[in-house]
Amino acid sequence: MIHICIHGKFETSTRRGKVIVSGNTVYCSVDNFINYANAKGFFAFAHEGNVTVNNAQSITTATYTRYVKANGGLNVRNAPNGYRISGLTNGTKVTVYETNGNWSRIGNGQWVCSNYLVSYTSTTNTIKTTGYRTGNYRVNASVLNVRYGAGTRYKAKNYRQLTANARSQNSRLGNYYTNGYKRGVVCTVTRVNGNWGYTASGWICLDYCTKL
Repeated sequence: MIHICIHGKFETSTRRGKVIVSGNTVYCSVDNFINYANAKGFFAFAHEGNVTVNNAQSITTATYTRYVKANGGLNVRNAPNGYRISGLTNGTKVTVYETNGNWSRIGNGQWVCSNYLVSYTSTTNTIKTTGYRTGNYRVNASVLNVRYGAGTRYKAKNYRQLTANARSQNSRLGNYYTNGYKRGVVCTVTRVNGNWGYTASGWICLDYCTKL
């Protein structure tokens, strides 16, 4: 048996006999709790006797603001641990409407991993949300993907789709056939979108570069 402090929840003619109500405490089996208590929104916090309780994650509904902290961007999925449907760039402001374990719902059918959401009073001291400018940058990552658009949801290009200058620099740095920019490649950013910069070969994440 489990006991739940929800007085009146089960005090109906269709549920009598399936639970025992004593004061502000309801005693019932795990199965009856699931069937009659809208168990999606609650979870068992204590139990008695030889009953095994599933370790279900608690679901919390609350509205608050968070910011993405993920250098390579954050996947947005259709459900907790579900399919990827889009992505968010580092520093994006989101509203959390519901949490399920370590997953946060930021819209209808839009879930992100809560491990990559942060709160603070000043974004500038924690992540780079603005401040990138056009100009020359040097790549710091071992290999930096070059994408068709500003975000991880866009496909990365292969070495044939890079400019001759990029392939030449990759060759000098050790591998002409690199699918992206090798560490040390210098490129010119002519447009900026958040933490993404547009170069002659395509879009790159500027979190992995140093401004020259």
